[in-house]
Parts: sequence; structure tokens; C-alpha cells
Amino acid sequence: MVNLMVLKTQPGLVSEYNKTAPQEQVIRKGDRIRKVNGKSGRADELLAYLTLEGKLDLEVQHCQEYEFHIEKKGKTLGLQLAVTEKASCLTVERVEPHGVIARLNEAHDHKIQAHDKIMAVDGTHGLAPRMECIGWDGWKINWVSGVTGAKDIVRTSQAEPTVWQNLAENGGASRNQAVKQSSGKDYKLARQLQKEEERSARASGSGSRPARPQPQRPNWQSAGSGQTLGGDGNDASLSPEERRQRALEAAERRQNQVKGVSAEKVQEMRLKEQKDALLGKLAEHYARQKLEMPMGLNAASVEQLKQHWDTVRKDRGREDALLQ
Repeated sequence: MVNLMVLKTQPGLVSEYNKTAPQEQVIRKGDRIRKVNGKSGRADELLAYLTLEGKLDLEVQHCQEYEFHIEKKGKTLGLQLAVTEKASCLTVERVEPHGVIARLNEAHDHKIQAHDKIMAVDGTHGLAPRMECIGWDGWKINWVSGVTGAKDIVRTSQAEPTVWQNLAENGGASRNQAVKQSSGKDYKLARQLQKEEERSARASGSGSRPARPQPQRPNWQSAGSGQTLGGDGNDASLSPEERRQRALEAAERRQNQVKGVSAEKVQEMRLKEQKDALLGKLAEHYARQKLEMPMGLNAASVEQLKQHWDTVRKDRGREDALLQ
């Protein structure tokens, strides 16, 4: 089931509706918008429905936030999560039947189940990849779960219009006006930049263009003695160490200048190579130690993987010293 989750309410139609709505129908953090004007769909489709003019009909499901204390003690968590790069929560896709979470579900009335949202891990809120990188061994997690029961579903119908509908109907103009104002600012800025570019083109076109210099054809008489790789004409006084450093810098520049590929893409490729190499080293280490690889390493950055690898190497060095 695809829906939108309310992260917070801001000044606008919803806040005005909440002022006069019954307590059980107040839209608040953690609620899920399941349908807009009777239509369900993907999250981006629901967002598109919310921008339509006129009356809005929302079907909202209230959710309750709970807290779990997890102690893995070397056992698998048994939790399959969906991680989105810019999401502020983790989505539970599946609870495995033989994991730590499944055993906790058996002992508690409130159970972690599919489509629940994990909002924090040990009090840490933030982007989903950051929460996933936490060890999850002896931590507290806060999650929101859908509350079952018809009374928890808030439906606004055309037969019984609510304050939310009236605000949406009457406030549609102000909402669209704000969108048009934002679009108008972008349009004016684009027109201004276009005019400046046209003026620059006319100014450069009106002046006399300098004659293009004719390239000289190389011949044996004009050929010089050449230069050292990575150097220039003024490197005669450099020390061997300085020459070696210049050669290394020149080689690095050539490596980062791939024909037909932008510098950002080249940097991204280099980071991916470093990340794959670090993940390979860590996988080999944990396999040799017969340990399960920590969850979330695949979503960690190169810098985080380097720090983790340095920690692993230090721990392994201490173990080798104790064995000797």
C-alpha cells in the first residue's frame, strides 16, 4: 500500500483546519494520507493530486508512535527495510519469521509490521541512510504504526463538507496564487538573464572581430628540445623530489581528464572504485572472522568505510599482539 506520511504541519490550509477540527480528526505528525479525492496511487501521484484546484477530499489514517528496545546479542535482526536517500525514516518491507524482531513481536501487544515507519534509532533522527548505518545492537527504535479501526480513518465527503474542504475550496486561489508567484519570479529572472545575454551578444557582434592567427606549420628547424613529462621550461633548477611530485600531479590530472566525461562523473567513478575496494576488504575480513557483516555498510560513504576499516585493522592488530 502506497501513501504519504505527514512529517510536520506548517502554516496553511491544514493548520487552519486543525484549529476547529475535533481532536480525533486533527491531522498531525506520523499520519498517513491514503487517498486524495478518492484516488490512491504512488507518493508522487498523491502529491500531484494535492496541487489541484478546488475542493480536496482526504482520507487520513492516524498512526501511533511506539518504542522498542533491541538486544541482538549476535543474532540476526530479521528486518527487511526500504532505504531512500532523502527520506527521513526507514520503511519496514518485511519481518522475517525467525529474527529478533519476530520474537519481540510475540512478547508485545504492539508489533512491528510491514509498511511501518522507523522514525529514530537510539534517539537519532535524520536521513534514512544515516539511521541504517547505526549498529542496532542494544539500541532503542521509535516507529509509527497504523492504528486499525474505522474510527481512526478520517474521511471528508462531499455530502458532509468539513472545514478542511471549505478551506481547500476557498483557499485554492491563494494556494495557486502562491505557486504562480513563485513561477512568476522564476520567469522574470529567466527573462532578465536572457536579455543580458542578448545584449552581450549584440555588443560583441557590433565590434570588429580580430583576425584569427594562422597556425604555423611545424618543421625540423622550429622544433625545440622538448620538455620533461609533468614539467615546464623552468624546471631545470628543481630538485629530484620536486620533479617527482610534479610528475605525480601531472599523472593525476591526466587520470581525472577522461575524454567525453565530466569532472564530476570522473570523481563519482573514482569514489565508487574506492567504495567497492573497501567493501571487498571488509567482506573478506568478516568472512575470515566468521562474523555477520554489519547492516548498512553498503549505504555508507567512502569516508565512513575508511574509518570503519581503520577501526577493524586496529582491532585486528591488538588481537594479533595478544596472541603473540
